[in-house]
Amino acid sequence: MGDTAAGTGPKTENSGNNNKLPNFLLSVRLKYVKLGYHYLISNAMYLLLVPLLAAVSAHLSTLSVDDLVHLWRQHLKFELVTVAVCSALAVCLGTLYFSTRPRKVYLVDFACYKPPPEVMCPKQLFMDRSKQADVFTEENLSFQKKILERSGLGEKTYFPEALLRLPPSPSMAEARKEAEMVMFGAIDELLAKTGVNAKDIGILVVNCSLFNPTPSLSAMIVNHYKLRGNIQSYNLGGMGCSAGLISIHLAKQLLQVHPNSYALVVSMENITLNWYFGNNRSMLVSNCIFRMGGAAILLSNRSSDRRRSKYQLVHTVRTHKGADDRSYSCVFQEEDEKREVGVALSKDLMAVAGEALKTNITTLGPARAPDVGAAPVLRHAGRPEGDEAEDQAVHPGLQDGVRALLHPRGRESGAGRAGEEPGPERVAHGAVPNDTLPVREHVQQFVVVRAGLR
Repeated sequence: MGDTAAGTGPKTENSGNNNKLPNFLLSVRLKYVKLGYHYLISNAMYLLLVPLLAAVSAHLSTLSVDDLVHLWRQHLKFELVTVAVCSALAVCLGTLYFSTRPRKVYLVDFACYKPPPEVMCPKQLFMDRSKQADVFTEENLSFQKKILERSGLGEKTYFPEALLRLPPSPSMAEARKEAEMVMFGAIDELLAKTGVNAKDIGILVVNCSLFNPTPSLSAMIVNHYKLRGNIQSYNLGGMGCSAGLISIHLAKQLLQVHPNSYALVVSMENITLNWYFGNNRSMLVSNCIFRMGGAAILLSNRSSDRRRSKYQLVHTVRTHKGADDRSYSCVFQEEDEKREVGVALSKDLMAVAGEALKTNITTLGPARAPDVGAAPVLRHAGRPEGDEAEDQAVHPGLQDGVRALLHPRGRESGAGRAGEEPGPERVAHGAVPNDTLPVREHVQQFVVVRAGLR
């Protein structure tokens, strides 16, 4: 385990390359070396003070009362200069400690936009509009119906008004109308729930992958709510399904350097200009699975918001697989052979997402899965890539890590079967910890896909 933690390269069977140094830039284990170094530096003060205090305590325990009185009289007499220097040193060390501690970031509340009933789009209405568009072949209409039935979407999803008309009328004006409806609807609900004045928001992060007009979406929010002039405003585009978490991570980092601030994160997607009018099946999938919607999230680093906040953001982990060509091209916006623009979803998408998920879990596991134990996760992190036999050996530990992240108490003895909700008696006896109850309540309102590694 010591060798793997040090980041040595994978072993090779080619005797001719025995003297060749491993390519450390491609070694995934360097990530865990960096993670260990980060933990070491972050806790350096504790690592130094704990042994020192232990040594002092051990020495004092060997002294008698007479020895302590003698030590006091001979060496610890109060002097003005000594007291002043010691007091100044204590103040400096205390100031340094509290100034270098990361600020706690709280998720005060969030709001998910619910469109009006007029734009509700049941599955049959979606298929009717697809057929009436008169651009899809019969084979591709059947293909879309199969995707729609297997997508997990319910009958109460929503579609932009411009695409429900006959004929469809997508335009820049309609796309702006959809964006304003979603963003302002979610923000209005969030501000009403939290009672926060829009002028108090110091950080704004908006993400939308496919619709990036000028002025930007963040500028539209600043103008509509007349936010203050020194607001830190960011507009993220083209970052796909992970953009929401990336926005949260960015806002969390900004809150570390802006004290007593609120951060507003708006995550949405725009459908009006991004419905695909073609017959490339890899691009038709996005028509079937993406719908109208968005969310607004309020973050704070104010200690006064601690009691009313739903969550505290403790760890955020980002894993970027863009250096891998397969990962880079798994979701790609391009034109088809008839120059119709669409988003192509590769068959490798699920495999690529699984690899990113495993990397995230092995990074987050040691910090958030103490009940299961970090050793299996660390052993998996330290193995060479492509070692399938070793992968099978450590996979159960990785599965335990996933379960620990989904169920904070690790394995639930007979009470954690899929689809079973905790009853009051299980909550009362501690089978479900209180800090997971907000998540349970949220699951009752919105559909959550539970992912596991198989």
